[in-house]
Amino acid sequence: MIPKTPTSIKSKCFVQSKFLEEVEFKEPSSVTTFGSYAFNKLCFLTSIKIPSSVKSIEEYCFQGCIKLSQINIPSSVEIIGQYAFSDCSSLQKVTFGEKPLITVIKEGTFRNCSLLTSIDIPATITSIEKYAFGSCTSLEQMKIPSSVTLIDCCSFIECKSLKQITFDEPSSLKEINEQTFESCESLNDIKIPSSITAIKASAFSKSGLTSIEIPSSVKVIAKCAFSGCSSLKKVSFEANSSIEVLDQHAFDGCFALNDIAIPSSVHSIDINCFNECRSLNEIAIPSSVQTISPGAFNCCLSLTKVTFAEPSSLTVIESNLFDNCKSLKDVKIPSSVTAIKSNAFNNCTSLIEIAIPSSVEILEHSAFKGCESLNKVSFDEPSKIQVINDETFEGCNSLKELTIPSSVTSFGVDVFRGCNSLYLIDFNGQSKMNSIHQCFFNGCRSIKEIKIPSSIVLITSNAFEGLKTLERITIPSSVIAIKNSAFRNCTSLAQVTFEDKSSLSSIDDFSFYNCSSLKEISIPSSVEIIGKFSFSLCTSLNKIEIPSSVISIKSNAFQKCTALKDVVLPPSTLMIKKFTFFDCSSLNKFVIPSAVKFIGKGAFGQCSSLEEVSVPASVSIIEREAFKCCSKLKKVVFQSPPSLSVIEENVFNECSSLDHFEIPSSVKLIRNSAFGACTALKQVTIPSSVICIEKSAFHEGCKLIAQS
Repeated sequence: MIPKTPTSIKSKCFVQSKFLEEVEFKEPSSVTTFGSYAFNKLCFLTSIKIPSSVKSIEEYCFQGCIKLSQINIPSSVEIIGQYAFSDCSSLQKVTFGEKPLITVIKEGTFRNCSLLTSIDIPATITSIEKYAFGSCTSLEQMKIPSSVTLIDCCSFIECKSLKQITFDEPSSLKEINEQTFESCESLNDIKIPSSITAIKASAFSKSGLTSIEIPSSVKVIAKCAFSGCSSLKKVSFEANSSIEVLDQHAFDGCFALNDIAIPSSVHSIDINCFNECRSLNEIAIPSSVQTISPGAFNCCLSLTKVTFAEPSSLTVIESNLFDNCKSLKDVKIPSSVTAIKSNAFNNCTSLIEIAIPSSVEILEHSAFKGCESLNKVSFDEPSKIQVINDETFEGCNSLKELTIPSSVTSFGVDVFRGCNSLYLIDFNGQSKMNSIHQCFFNGCRSIKEIKIPSSIVLITSNAFEGLKTLERITIPSSVIAIKNSAFRNCTSLAQVTFEDKSSLSSIDDFSFYNCSSLKEISIPSSVEIIGKFSFSLCTSLNKIEIPSSVISIKSNAFQKCTALKDVVLPPSTLMIKKFTFFDCSSLNKFVIPSAVKFIGKGAFGQCSSLEEVSVPASVSIIEREAFKCCSKLKKVVFQSPPSLSVIEENVFNECSSLDHFEIPSSVKLIRNSAFGACTALKQVTIPSSVICIEKSAFHEGCKLIAQS
């Protein structure tokens, strides 16, 4: 028992009295102050009657008194300090005297009082500070008197059983502060007072709200205000709403939200505002809205229709705005929009049709990527779009045809990758494009015919590579170069047409490599260079016209053109490079132009149908294996006066039908296996010019006769 005479219970007074169970004061008491930590963590304290003389209960005074079940705060108390009753986990009842003097419930006063079910806040209270009732997990109801002007942040955070909050009217409260009711899982209904002007960040985040009406006085709904309210179905706004901004993540994760009408006062919808509102099936955007930030409607899985009021103030469809809205079928882009940003409609798998108004100037990468049901895309003319960026329509595998606006000057990579149904791309006759870029049609499995617009001057590397369904292509006269691998592996390409008066100067490396259905091609008279492997593996190619303009045919150019029977090289040809006609197994006749000086390694190797070759006098070098395995070659004629000085290794090796060979009088050296396995060659006259015949130059059965 505390005697009458003390005026205060000093700070940490009972800190050593760990087993104290009851505290009683003799009346009338003179104690006016309970000092800070005075009864702190008295784990066995079950009962205390605060005397009516007490005016101040200081900070942490009863914190951690885990067996204290009830407390009566007399009217005399003017101040209760921070965390005074926090962590009193058995505290079930708190009462205040009839005419209390207290005006503030300070920070953390009743925090973590997990058995506290109700409390009557005195009408004298003007402020409830942060965490005042935080984590009072059994608190079920709360009445906020009209005197309260401030409820600070996190005041009721994690009050998981809180079902009802009542505000006395007229309320003096102006704001619902940050995280005030965050994680109040049982709070399914609340009437926000008409005095409120702002609902601040995370105010109701992760609460149990099922519906909410926002009074017209509210001007701000801050970030995450209702985020994670997974049971929230309906949000309504009073008439004459003052709200201008729906802040970032305001309704993020409101999985059940299916009814909200955005007021006409709103001019901005911020980042991820309605992200993962999975039940939202329709939204109307008022004409007042000027900006909708990235991801605002991201992953609204049930959203089927978006309506923009006209005239709209919106100028940009931002990045990821409707990303992963898998049910979106109906959206009309307003005529005010000038840009559609990256991934704006990414993975909108139910979107069937989209019209891009003429106001749009920018169409960023992946804008419609993964729209697998999209079968119609139209561009209003006159369009202002100059670039269709990377992957814009990637994965739009229902898109069958597309007309490219005349304003477009260039494309990014993989624009139509995976557009498996796309069979027609109409390049507007007024096209301003000057090149077709790498992998432009990558993954388009249905395109059969392409007419390249007359504005194109360059078909860049890999532009049509792997377009296995392409059957016909017309190349306009404007094209000056077909770059590396442009049509590589177009295995169905059977017809290549060059327009008259072609400007084409080069067909670069691998340009038509493995175009296995190509039967014939007429190379324009403007072409100067045919690159290496340019027609290699064109196994159906039986005819090719090489104009006199060609000054260079690079190595392997016609390698393995197994159907090629007849080739006429221009008279100006100086070199036949290595493997140029290697394994052209149907080639039976070949006239080497009179200007040729060099025949490269394996140039005619494995030309198994070649029967006769005439070598002009100009040829001074025939590299090894040049005619190796020409199994039907019977006759080789060297024109006079010959220039050849060396018959290299394996040049005629395995020419098993060669029965006669007149070694030119210019030859000085015959290398190893030059005529190896030429089993039909029985006798050869060796001219006096020959000074060396290397080992195994002829097969064992061949008789060598020295010229007299």
